[in-house]
Amino acid sequence: MKNILTIVVLLFMISAIKAQIPIPVKPTYVDPGNRIAVKAEVRAADKLQSAKNQTRNAWYLKVEPTTQMVEEGKTILGKPVKYVYFEKYDNMCEAFIGKEEELCEEKLKYLKQSHDLVFDLLSIEPLYRMRKGVKDLIWEKYASISKIIIRELEKIKLESEKEKKKRILQYLD
Repeated sequence: MKNILTIVVLLFMISAIKAQIPIPVKPTYVDPGNRIAVKAEVRAADKLQSAKNQTRNAWYLKVEPTTQMVEEGKTILGKPVKYVYFEKYDNMCEAFIGKEEELCEEKLKYLKQSHDLVFDLLSIEPLYRMRKGVKDLIWEKYASISKIIIRELEKIKLESEKEKKKRILQYLD
């Protein structure tokens, strides 16, 4: 009889019926299996949270110096400096006559617009800070474009000086 009673109690404990049996005292149901499972789940969750915190702290200590170095290496673009002064080249197209003068003025206008466009692009402040190397590359590219513009202006200036000398020699003869 003890065996049968033990089996009935075990079946009662294991089954889901036990939560539906009304009991006059608080708690209104008895579920010792659930209480054990909840405690085991809480312990496992605490261990998992602890392991996660340890891992995060270990990685944070390793990664934080690198992150700080990257942040310290960032900078703003800064204000651009004009490398090309077109005032020196204002009157050089006067040495040419007719179509050549128009071509010279068109070249001069094109070079001035090109420089203004690049200069205006550098005047825009970026939304985010950039690495110093990227900033240096941008300024290097601007200097390179400015060199090309100055070189073209110098070619035009040399041609205009040759044209002036040619005209002077023509008037002297």
